[in-house]
Amino acid sequence: MASASDIERGKCFLHKGDVVKVNKKELVTYGTHSHTKLKFFVENLFTGKQDIITMAHQDNVELVDVMKKKATVISNNPLQIMDLVSYETKDAEADQDVINEINEGDTVIFVDYNGIVKVLEKSR
Repeated sequence: MASASDIERGKCFLHKGDVVKVNKKELVTYGTHSHTKLKFFVENLFTGKQDIITMAHQDNVELVDVMKKKATVISNNPLQIMDLVSYETKDAEADQDVINEINEGDTVIFVDYNGIVKVLEKSR
């Protein structure tokens, strides 16, 4: 657990059971005595939905260590990839624009969290 003050841009944490990535962090003043809160502009790592979360400095959040990995595309329909380190074959999901861009044999970057595998982009 970490306090909301410790979260920086690019970090991932759990919010309502979803993994979100911080895109922007702002300090917001409110009230007559200049109290402050933190405003996070976040993006759901798996759905891409963007949201704004306001928290007090002392609020606790669960930080999540999400690692980007490389894999080779085995099949496009359904999307299957093979991890280049562990050689595990996994069923994955991706946005439609990513699916249109990749072909069998391409190297892609993906994230895996709690059994959900999402291809983020084609590796260059």
